Amino acid sequence: MDNKTKTCNGCKQTLPVSKFSKRLNGYQHLCKPCQSVYQKNYVRKRNPEARAAANRKWRLIKIFGITPDDYQKMLESQNHACAVCRQPEIQIHHATKKQLPLSVDHCHKTGKVRQLLCNRCNTTLGKVDDDGDLLRALAEYVEKHSATLSQGD
Repeated sequence: MDNKTKTCNGCKQTLPVSKFSKRLNGYQHLCKPCQSVYQKNYVRKRNPEARAAANRKWRLIKIFGITPDDYQKMLESQNHACAVCRQPEIQIHHATKKQLPLSVDHCHKTGKVRQLLCNRCNTTLGKVDDDGDLLRALAEYVEKHSATLSQGD
């Protein structure tokens, strides 16, 4: 059992050396949690666009099984518009204030990628659990009440 301790230069706490990553000539000067925060902040400050692009690439590959090139081909084949409403994405990211990319729509049962949707259509589809009967019932409901409103009822 190693009873050695070290003081973290970040949080200033004296901790067991097991809380620090090893280096060739000893241990890091920051404990593991402080090192993690430092690395995240360093990367974000240095090049937030590169960080965002790397995260997006990782998500496309790991979650949807497509490459950024596959996404770009889908986007071009859809004329940069949602496959349902045929409109471009209008949703803005709250932090970056940049327009969001179209969402990759996929079947939650099979994981198979379908097409690209705007945030509004994608979340609507998700809220009805991809239930076509419910979507048809909603459409009938809207049409029924639109007709009665136009008749002056």
